Amino acid sequence: MEPVRIAMLGMGRMGTDLARICKELPQANLTAICGHGEKKVADLAGELEVPGYLDTSEMLAKHSDLEVVCIATQSTDHVRLPVCLEIIEAGIPIMLEGPLAMSVSAAEQIVETAEKAGVPILMNETLHFEPRFAGASKAIADGEIGEILHLYLRHNLRRELAEFRKWEFSIVWEIAWHDLAALRWLTGREVSKVVARSPEKDANAGSHPAVVAAFLTFDDGTLAVLENAWGTPQVMGPVPNLVLEIRGTEGVIDISQAETGAVVFRPESVRAIDTNIRPAVHGGHWAGVYRDQTAYLLHCVRTGAPPPTDGRDGLAEVRICDAIHRSLQTGEEIAL
Repeated sequence: MEPVRIAMLGMGRMGTDLARICKELPQANLTAICGHGEKKVADLAGELEVPGYLDTSEMLAKHSDLEVVCIATQSTDHVRLPVCLEIIEAGIPIMLEGPLAMSVSAAEQIVETAEKAGVPILMNETLHFEPRFAGASKAIADGEIGEILHLYLRHNLRRELAEFRKWEFSIVWEIAWHDLAALRWLTGREVSKVVARSPEKDANAGSHPAVVAAFLTFDDGTLAVLENAWGTPQVMGPVPNLVLEIRGTEGVIDISQAETGAVVFRPESVRAIDTNIRPAVHGGHWAGVYRDQTAYLLHCVRTGAPPPTDGRDGLAEVRICDAIHRSLQTGEEIAL
């Protein structure tokens, strides 16, 4: 298969990691990178031996043969919306690190504009490529646990990340959209009602709560509880931050990320080694979920195969995130 000509937009952690993955993948021809910060862009461009740009328009003008642009910028509307619309106008497919946007109106505009232009949107939904979640999906499809009755998903992040981001984003926009994508995928259903709560005593210096618990009702009556928090403390040892339990009429599926299978013990610390999401092997080469996800989405771009999740899926998750926030504000159940 001829490598796909791809550009990377956004030079944060995800954009930088994805650019390095694309540089290694035989399915990718990393053609350009673009982001903010002249030194950061120049350093990464030099490392990867590709042109680096500070302006999206300039990059698109100089690389009119691009086959896809991977967007890993901030998802705030004032950043994400104009960038997406510019790339759609150029007729270039988009690989998108979610959430799609941070408002329903912006997400709708992106999706509707892309559909009218015939431009595909391929969402980077990481949990779809996580082997344990994929195994759970197959077990459900094979009928091993019967009909799903209830799901519980806890996905928490360390407080230091929120402090690093200066509490700029809600935990719902930071991580819950991943979880909502997984819950929609595993159940094969849509969320119809949402009730969300956050303990007032956990409010922080910023305007966003540190803990959010959402009670979801799906359109077939299936129930789910989703817990997201910035509050995982910086303590010694592996801290469980991802737990999923699926209860069916004939069985149960449990997923836990409490242990990675490889741990470094020192007198003053304990560190879990990443063996799944973005592990480095053989002198720093990329392996794991992010690599598998990127390779498969490039396959979809090259062959025209439908991606696991598209712009409509991204829009559905934005609508649920918005409903969670509205429920937090009003204390009421929100119907979708």
